[in-house]
Amino acid sequence: WTVAQTATWLDVPVPRVSRWLRLGELAGVKISGEWRVPVAEVMALEASGRLRGRSRRLDPRYRG
Repeated sequence: WTVAQTATWLDVPVPRVSRWLRLGELAGVKISGEWRVPVAEVMALEASGRLRGRSRRLDPRYRG
């Protein structure tokens, strides 16, 4: 998925997804200069319980 598709699915702002990709907190690859995120990674993040509260930020205490 694109960064925008990922952000929409996870209900987070696009810059947050971009930051997660840059920091390696979300797996993705750059294709022609644009990030692509495997759907399996998005589903795994959503199911992991790492996204906390209404802010949908990554929980730093997560030890999965």
